Amino acid sequence: MIPIRGRARATARCAVLALALGMPSFAAWGQANAPAPAPFATPRPGCGAKPAHPGARASDGAKWQWQKDANAYLECYQKFAMDQRA
Repeated sequence: MIPIRGRARATARCAVLALALGMPSFAAWGQANAPAPAPFATPRPGCGAKPAHPGARASDGAKWQWQKDANAYLECYQKFAMDQRA
Protein backbone atom coordinates (compact mmCIF):
# COMPACT_ATOMS: atom_id res chain seq x y z
CA MET A 1 0.00 0.00 0.00
CA ILE A 2 1.27 3.46 -0.89
CA PRO A 3 1.29 5.90 2.04
CA ILE A 4 -0.83 9.07 1.60
CA ARG A 5 0.72 12.29 2.90
CA GLY A 6 -0.22 15.91 3.39
CA ARG A 7 -3.30 17.40 1.77
CA ALA A 8 -4.29 14.15 0.05
CA ARG A 9 -4.46 12.43 3.43
CA ALA A 10 -6.79 15.10 4.84
CA THR A 11 -8.99 14.88 1.73
CA ALA A 12 -9.16 11.10 2.06
CA ARG A 13 -10.19 11.42 5.71
CA CYS A 14 -12.95 13.88 4.82
CA ALA A 15 -14.22 11.57 2.08
CA VAL A 16 -14.33 8.57 4.43
CA LEU A 17 -16.05 10.61 7.12
CA ALA A 18 -18.64 11.99 4.69
CA LEU A 19 -19.34 8.51 3.39
CA ALA A 20 -19.68 7.11 6.91
CA LEU A 21 -22.05 9.87 8.03
CA GLY A 22 -24.10 9.72 4.86
CA MET A 23 -24.87 5.99 4.98
CA PRO A 24 -27.69 6.15 7.56
CA SER A 25 -29.53 8.74 5.45
CA PHE A 26 -29.51 6.43 2.41
CA ALA A 27 -31.32 3.77 4.44
CA ALA A 28 -34.12 6.22 5.29
CA TRP A 29 -34.86 7.02 1.62
CA GLY A 30 -37.01 3.94 1.14
CA GLN A 31 -39.11 4.53 4.23
CA ALA A 32 -42.37 6.44 3.95
CA ASN A 33 -42.77 9.42 6.22
CA ALA A 34 -45.63 9.42 8.68
CA PRO A 35 -48.45 11.82 7.74
CA ALA A 36 -48.44 15.11 9.58
CA PRO A 37 -51.10 15.48 12.28
CA ALA A 38 -54.12 17.59 11.42
CA PRO A 39 -53.80 21.18 12.65
CA PHE A 40 -55.85 22.07 15.69
CA ALA A 41 -58.81 24.21 14.62
CA THR A 42 -59.37 27.05 17.05
CA PRO A 43 -62.81 28.63 17.08
CA ARG A 44 -62.99 32.25 15.99
CA PRO A 45 -65.09 34.89 17.71
CA GLY A 46 -68.05 36.19 15.72
CA CYS A 47 -67.36 39.81 16.57
CA GLY A 48 -66.88 41.04 13.03
CA ALA A 49 -63.90 42.98 11.77
CA LYS A 50 -61.70 44.86 14.20
CA PRO A 51 -62.47 48.58 13.84
CA ALA A 52 -59.65 50.59 12.27
CA HIS A 53 -58.44 53.65 14.15
CA PRO A 54 -59.39 56.84 12.28
CA GLY A 55 -56.09 58.60 13.00
CA ALA A 56 -55.10 61.78 14.81
CA ARG A 57 -56.56 64.17 12.20
CA ALA A 58 -60.03 62.60 12.15
CA SER A 59 -63.11 64.56 13.13
CA ASP A 60 -64.56 64.27 16.60
CA GLY A 61 -67.53 62.35 15.23
CA ALA A 62 -65.25 59.76 13.61
CA LYS A 63 -63.27 59.38 16.84
CA TRP A 64 -66.48 59.00 18.85
CA GLN A 65 -67.81 56.37 16.42
CA TRP A 66 -64.51 54.47 16.55
CA GLN A 67 -64.56 54.51 20.36
CA LYS A 68 -68.12 53.15 20.34
CA ASP A 69 -67.24 50.40 17.81
CA ALA A 70 -64.01 49.50 19.60
CA ASN A 71 -65.77 49.14 22.94
CA ALA A 72 -68.45 46.91 21.37
CA TYR A 73 -65.74 44.77 19.71
CA LEU A 74 -63.78 44.50 22.95
CA GLU A 75 -66.90 43.52 24.92
CA CYS A 76 -67.74 40.83 22.35
CA TYR A 77 -64.18 39.49 22.39
CA GLN A 78 -64.07 39.39 26.20
CA LYS A 79 -67.40 37.50 26.24
CA PHE A 80 -65.97 35.01 23.73
CA ALA A 81 -62.85 34.53 25.86
CA MET A 82 -64.91 33.91 28.99
CA ASP A 83 -67.08 31.37 27.12
CA GLN A 84 -63.94 29.55 25.97
CA ARG A 85 -62.63 29.31 29.51
CA ALA A 86 -65.88 27.76 30.78
